[in-house]
Amino acid sequence: MPDLFLLISHELTETQRYEAAEVLGCERIISLPVHLQTSWSNVDSEVEDIGGPAAVFIGWLESNSREGDFCHIQGDFGMTFLLVDWALKHGREPVYSSTERVFETHTAGDGAIVNTHRFRHVRFRHYRTYG
Repeated sequence: MPDLFLLISHELTETQRYEAAEVLGCERIISLPVHLQTSWSNVDSEVEDIGGPAAVFIGWLESNSREGDFCHIQGDFGMTFLLVDWALKHGREPVYSSTERVFETHTAGDGAIVNTHRFRHVRFRHYRTYG
């Protein structure tokens, strides 16, 4: 059975955990180690070339995952692109969470405008190349 490796900035919801097991058939869900999680969640926007930082995550995946495993990859666009590209080329199955978004706005008692964004996981989608 495949495992699901998380390269995301938040915890999975119960719905996502259920889908990982029942739809993707994943036996285990594996999070980044704390020091890598901190780096993934805070990609330095001042760094022009993120190839070096990306290599750290690729090294972790190379050491811990195997062909056929899933990688839930969402975050900084450039970092996500590099990791998805690597996963596709190395037999991993990169996925992302498709969500339903609900936006609400209202005026608070003090006149402040309060905007609320709610995200609900709908399904995992597979990253694919075009053509």
